[in-house]
Amino acid sequence: MSAYRSRNIIRIALGIASLVALLAAAFLLPPEARTGWPGWAEIVLTLALTIFMVNFAIPLPVGEGSLVHLAGLTALLIYDPTWAMAVVALGVLLGDTVRSLWPRGPSYRDVPWGERLGLLGLDIAQQVFGLLAALLGYLAFGGRLPFSEFSAANSIGLLGYVLGFFLGFNALLFIDIRLRRDTLIRNIRLNRGGHVILELLPVPFAVYGALLHSTLGFFLYTSLAGLIAIITVVFYSFGWARVNAEKRLHELTRINKVSQAMRFSLDLDSLLETIYLQVASLLGVQNFYIALHDLETDTIYFPIAIKEGERTHWPARPFAKRLTDYVIRTSAPLLVPYDVPATIQRLGLEPGENPPVAWMGVPLLSSERAIGCLAVLSYTPGGKIPIEAATFLSTVAAQAGVAIENAQMFGQTRRRAAELSTLTEISTAMAASLDPERVLELVCSSVIRVFSAQKSAIFLLTEDRQTLVLARAKGLTEAFLSASRTLTMDNANRVKAVTTALPVVVPDVQTTRIPADIAELAQTEGFGSYAELPLQAQGEIIGLLAVYFAGSHRFRGAEIDLLKTFAAQAALAVANARLYARTDQALARRVEQLQALEAISRELSSTLDSERLFNVILDRAMEFTGAAVSSLHLLNAEKGV
Repeated sequence: MSAYRSRNIIRIALGIASLVALLAAAFLLPPEARTGWPGWAEIVLTLALTIFMVNFAIPLPVGEGSLVHLAGLTALLIYDPTWAMAVVALGVLLGDTVRSLWPRGPSYRDVPWGERLGLLGLDIAQQVFGLLAALLGYLAFGGRLPFSEFSAANSIGLLGYVLGFFLGFNALLFIDIRLRRDTLIRNIRLNRGGHVILELLPVPFAVYGALLHSTLGFFLYTSLAGLIAIITVVFYSFGWARVNAEKRLHELTRINKVSQAMRFSLDLDSLLETIYLQVASLLGVQNFYIALHDLETDTIYFPIAIKEGERTHWPARPFAKRLTDYVIRTSAPLLVPYDVPATIQRLGLEPGENPPVAWMGVPLLSSERAIGCLAVLSYTPGGKIPIEAATFLSTVAAQAGVAIENAQMFGQTRRRAAELSTLTEISTAMAASLDPERVLELVCSSVIRVFSAQKSAIFLLTEDRQTLVLARAKGLTEAFLSASRTLTMDNANRVKAVTTALPVVVPDVQTTRIPADIAELAQTEGFGSYAELPLQAQGEIIGLLAVYFAGSHRFRGAEIDLLKTFAAQAALAVANARLYARTDQALARRVEQLQALEAISRELSSTLDSERLFNVILDRAMEFTGAAVSSLHLLNAEKGV
C-alpha cells in the first residue's frame, strides 16, 4: 500500500475515532456539564457559521488554516457541549462537501476523492478532539457551564480551556505533518507562526461571544457572528494577498536568475541544466523533461529528462498523440493535477508507457511556432502540481524557447564548421594518396569519424557493371562480410542506391519497413540505423558507401547533404586512385615491352645463331604476355610456305 493511500486511510480513521469519542462524551460527561437543548436558533447559527468558515480557508505558505474552531469554542461555552461538538462536526461535513463540489468556490478542494475524504476526516477530528480537549481542560480547572461571568473559577477554567484546545488541536496537526513526512519545525518556520495565531486569536472572541449571549441575548450574539464572518473574509483575502505576493516575488527572483543564465549561455546542455535547476528549486519537483520537435524528421526527442532527481535517457520517438505532442500542437499549456488517464481519454490522446499521477506541460515558443514542451510531473500517488506553477513555467518557457532555438542554431553552426573542417582535412588526405587500398581505408575510417558512426563499408562495381564487390569494411563482423562479399544487380534491395543514384536512409530498423534480409543482417550485426550513398565520379556510378549506427539515428537534411558531399569526395578519390593504378600498370607494361625489344635488338646484333635468336624472341614474348606456349613461324617466299 502506498504512503499516499495509507495517509488518507489514517485520516479517515481519525475522523471516525473523533465521532466515537463524541458519542462516548454524550454518555460520560458529568451532570454539571449538561446544559440542555440549546434551541434551534443557536444550532442554525453555529451550523451556518461553521459552513461559511470552512469555505473561507486561509492560505498559508505551507498548507492552510481557518477560523472554524471559533464557532465551536463559542458554542461550547453557551450550550450543551455534546450538541456543540455535534453541530460543529456536521458543519464541517457539510462545509467540506460544498467545498469539494463547488469549483468556483473561494476554497475549492481540487484533489482526488480519496484525498478529499481523508481531509474531511482530518478536519472533523481536529475540531472534535480540539473542542473535547478544551471542554475537559475547562472542567478540570474548575470552570462552570454555561459561561456567564468572569468569576474566579471560570477565569481559571478558561486557562484550561485554552490549553486543552491548543494541545488537542495541534496533536492532530502534528500527526498529519508526520503522515505527510514533513517536520513541525519546517512548518513553523515557513508559516512564521501563522497556525498559532489563527488558533489562539479566536479565543477572546469566543469568550466575549459567550458572555454577550448570556447577558444581552441572541440578537447581539448574531451581530457578533456577522462581525466574525466579515473578519474571516478579511483574513482570507489578506492570506491570499500575502501568499500570492510572496510567491510572485519568489517567482520573479527565479525568473530573473533563469533569464540571466539563458542570456549568457549558448551551450544547449548547460542551458537545459540551468532551466531544470531553477524550476526544481522553485517548484520542488524531481521529475522534469524538455521535449523538442524536429520538423525535418517529425520526431520528438528529449535533450534532458530527470526522473526522481536522476538524469535519465529517453529515446526519440515519432510525433504522436500524447500529452507532450498535444501541448506542442496546440501551443497552449496543459495542467493535469490528478487522474491523468481520464484527461488522456477526454482529449483523445494515447497513454505513454509509464503515465504519471500529475502532469503539467507548457509550450516552448519561438518566433514562429512551438519548438517543444517543458514539462513537470509526479509519479508519487497523491503528488500534486500547484496551479500557480503554470504562470511561472509559462514565463520561463517563453524565454527558454528563444534561448534554446538560439543555442540550437549556434550548435548547428559550430558542428557544421567542425564537420566541414574535418571533411576538408580528410578530402586533402584522400586526394594526396594514389594508392587505391589506402584510399579505401581512409574512406571507411573517416566516415565513421565524421558522422560518429560505428561501422562502414565500400562496394565497387565490376567492369561489366553487373556485380558490386565489397572492397573495404570497418567494424563489421565476418558473418556480414560473408553475406555481402558480392552483390549482384538482381538484388534490388541491396543495390538500390546504385540503381537509383539516390541515398537510401533508414533512421530506425525497428520502425522502418525494410526487406527481411536487411532486417536479419541488422539483428545479427547489431546496427539500428544506416545510410547507403552512391559513389559517383565524372557522371558515372562506381559503387556505394554504407555507414551503420548502433542505435536509431535522426538523419537531418544538413547531415544527408554532408554525407552526399563526403561520398562525392570519396568517389573522386577512389576513381583517381584507380585511374592512377591503371595508368601505372599500363606504363609498367610499356616499359617491359621496350625492355624486351631492346633485349631482342641486342641479341640480333650480337649473334648469328638463328636457333638461339628464335629462342630469345619466344622467351621474351612468353614473359611479357604470360603465355604458357609459344611458336615462331617464318615465311619462305620462294616456296610460298
